[in-house]
Amino acid sequence: MTKTTNRKILVTVLIVMGILIALQTFYEVKNYLDKVANQKKVHNIVNHRIPQSEEELQEQLDQVLDCIETMSLTDRDKGLLYERASMIYRAQSEMITYYRYTGYALYYLEQSGEKDDTVKLYMDLANSYIDNFSFERAEEMITHAMQVEQFDEIADSQIKSLAYRMQGMMHFYRKEYNLSEQALEKSLELINRSYNDLYENTDRLMTEVALARVYAVTGRYDKAADIVDAYKESSLVARPIYHDALMKDLILPYYEVKCYIALANATDLNDEAARAEINKYIILCERESCEKQELNSLLMMEKQFRAQGKEITKEFQATIQKLYVRLFDAQNEDYARLIAGQVDDSKLVMEHQEKYKQENSTRVIYMIASALLIAILIVIFFIIIGNSQTDGLTKLRARKVFDHDLERAKRTLNTYGIVMMDIDNFKSVNDTYGHPAGDRVLVRLGKILRKFAKGQVRAYRYGGEEFVLLVSKDALGTVDEIAERIRKLFEAQIWDFQDGLTITLSMGIAKGEGRDDVVKRADDHLYHSKKNGKNRITKD
Repeated sequence: MTKTTNRKILVTVLIVMGILIALQTFYEVKNYLDKVANQKKVHNIVNHRIPQSEEELQEQLDQVLDCIETMSLTDRDKGLLYERASMIYRAQSEMITYYRYTGYALYYLEQSGEKDDTVKLYMDLANSYIDNFSFERAEEMITHAMQVEQFDEIADSQIKSLAYRMQGMMHFYRKEYNLSEQALEKSLELINRSYNDLYENTDRLMTEVALARVYAVTGRYDKAADIVDAYKESSLVARPIYHDALMKDLILPYYEVKCYIALANATDLNDEAARAEINKYIILCERESCEKQELNSLLMMEKQFRAQGKEITKEFQATIQKLYVRLFDAQNEDYARLIAGQVDDSKLVMEHQEKYKQENSTRVIYMIASALLIAILIVIFFIIIGNSQTDGLTKLRARKVFDHDLERAKRTLNTYGIVMMDIDNFKSVNDTYGHPAGDRVLVRLGKILRKFAKGQVRAYRYGGEEFVLLVSKDALGTVDEIAERIRKLFEAQIWDFQDGLTITLSMGIAKGEGRDDVVKRADDHLYHSKKNGKNRITKD
């Protein structure tokens, strides 16, 4: 072939590859923009309350599943939609499907790296297992959650409170009542101190009623009665419209505590008040198909009050025997449904796999042609992102990263420290020796700070010649020593643009937590150091 022919072939191949790359790039950009646009739609769906009626439940479920099937979504949004679908299936008592969709939600949330959302889902699973008295599985969920994020490090107060409440419930059912009380009190403290949420009253009531159960089974009936009486007029307890959603977490525990109080005040088998409370609780459990909770509660009450010589507990015996028979039959029926459900699930999985294969095959050629370009774009993207988070001159974290990290430190409610520092007479260095010399001073300080920026200590360029350290709680004990070492090390530097020149730092240190204005106090201390001779540290 001639050179002209070779050139034409090469140009044709390049044009075809260019078209394929352009198409793939267009597809990826459109997909990304669609994901961004769909985030608001997902937010609107998942932040609505779960409907009450069957028709509304099915309508929302159809909407959620349609979004999952047809919309381009981030991993987090897909995880949140699968979580909402699982909650609807649970409300419809389709427990096998609930657990399956919860698994899907966990996969996508863990892929997204959203720790708080993942912990919340593990806690919801633990709650479901506790409701079904599957305590080993509940314990596994709590352990998984703690592997994702330690409870003390959870930023979201609502999720943090939920985590401690579930931990308290596990201790309760293991009869570790002191530990249960401690965890529930910690949950309640979070609600009372830092909550600002739509579900604040609901969460507070569920936690206090859980605490009342601890008081009841440990014989502190007056304290349990104080909580029950305080909420008897609450709409969450008094109005049936809330009962379906709160039955296992609030309503049944509430009436269980009332049974304990009534039995504690009863004298014999003919005590009408005690009989009425017990019958009300039994009827409520059986109407809601909560036989496991009913059986567990009756066994605990029978044991506790029989030890106190209360003859009224004899009346529990016949009910307990019936419950054993009914639960055995229900277990067999659940097993049969499980088998049938697994067959249907297997078919559904295969359908999804075949559909995925067909869709994937149409995209292979585009993926191969554009792989190199995508790789280059990814590298460029990460370079841009990295540069936007790092100060170009000193290689320290940028000011906007500090602002983000500071807000996170405030939300955790843990104590943290701020070290503000400023190079003394820096303008004079620039004016006398030129801006290149000033840049070398800034670079040298950045290099020193990076040596100390490890683990719980993070360093940032705050602006101009001003720098800042953010010190987490575990390193607060060494913050004064770190600041002093930095000050001395910088003072000892030798500068190639002027023999014998000494450049120093003034510093301010402050500590606090939550919404304390720690930065303002540290800046005030820095100003005091500058005003009173420079080259010194002022602290709280």
